[in-house]
Amino acid sequence: MRWCVVTYLVILCSILEIQSRTSERSPFKGKLSANDEELQQEMKNYQMQLDLLKEEAQDIRSKLSAILENKPSVNQHIDEPTEIHTGVTNEIEGFFHSRHRRAIDSSANNLQNTISSNAGSNECYLCPAGPAGKQGPRGWTGLPGITGRDGERGPKGDKGNAGEPGRPGRDGRDGRDGSCSGDDMQITTETPTTPASTQSNRSVSGAVYTRWGRSTCPDTSQLVYEGFAAGSYFNNKGGSVEILCLPNTPLYSYKMAGRQDVRSPLFRLEYHTSAFPPFNSLRDHDMPCVVCMAPLRHSKILVPARNICPTPEWTHEYSGYLHSAKKNYFRTETICIDVSSEALPGTSGNVNGALVTPVEYRCQPPPQCNEYQDGFELTCAICTL
Repeated sequence: MRWCVVTYLVILCSILEIQSRTSERSPFKGKLSANDEELQQEMKNYQMQLDLLKEEAQDIRSKLSAILENKPSVNQHIDEPTEIHTGVTNEIEGFFHSRHRRAIDSSANNLQNTISSNAGSNECYLCPAGPAGKQGPRGWTGLPGITGRDGERGPKGDKGNAGEPGRPGRDGRDGRDGSCSGDDMQITTETPTTPASTQSNRSVSGAVYTRWGRSTCPDTSQLVYEGFAAGSYFNNKGGSVEILCLPNTPLYSYKMAGRQDVRSPLFRLEYHTSAFPPFNSLRDHDMPCVVCMAPLRHSKILVPARNICPTPEWTHEYSGYLHSAKKNYFRTETICIDVSSEALPGTSGNVNGALVTPVEYRCQPPPQCNEYQDGFELTCAICTL
């Protein structure tokens, strides 16, 4: 029996020594690195020795228990060994219970081949508990909540301030013919006009048109800008058929000095009229132009072959004659030149450039001509609504 007690104590000391060596051989913290293979093997050897000692301790414990049970009288003489047996048994059970609990925790956290330390996040089964770790990072922002229910309707608010006056309305249509007291006298109304002076200080929209041959707008419209007519050279194949009203003062951005052959040239537009009284004095002179806006009107038309507007609802801006390129020149667009046209001062020289001449209608006898006359120059009118 003494031999069992002594052996038991020797095994306990061996366990404690192996435990001490294991602690001394573990200077690292957390997971072992791949470079510590030799140390890992040594740790496995210690583990095997601990398992063998555990088995031997269990065997001696069983034998000792059997001896004590078979010889009750001996208990009176071995109080001290029994206390040693009990203390050693509790120590070993507590030691292996802690190792078993540690192995379960490590397996649950996928932390194999790890040795805990005070600086780690796991509890050390051989060392006192370390200080609490730092506070973890802030979690993700949660998803927005669902939209709440509509609240109750609030009380009626105070009456707001009066708004700004609205824009003037469009001109009304002419009234129907009427009679007074049964008499045959008729009362008619005229289409009102909007003088430019009454609208000059207002920011309003309107119909925009070009008045060819003049440098001022009619009283029914406002001036946008004035300039001169320009187009492509009369016998150039290239260029544009469109006739432009260029402002008197240009603004350039990027520019290259000198004439470039790869450009599309523009020239001033000349009256090229012969033997036609309204324009006889204007031949070979350059043509002025002006861009106008008819306030509060949003449509504009050129009426060919007539010098009045289609209906009284339309406002007559100006009238004149249709002009375009001569038949053996390259084409241009057809424009309506004011019957009271003017010439740009100091432009009487015949330098050609862009040229236009009156348009005449040609037809064969009826039914082609109908109301038209063969060879008559065609009038035109510019109207807005």
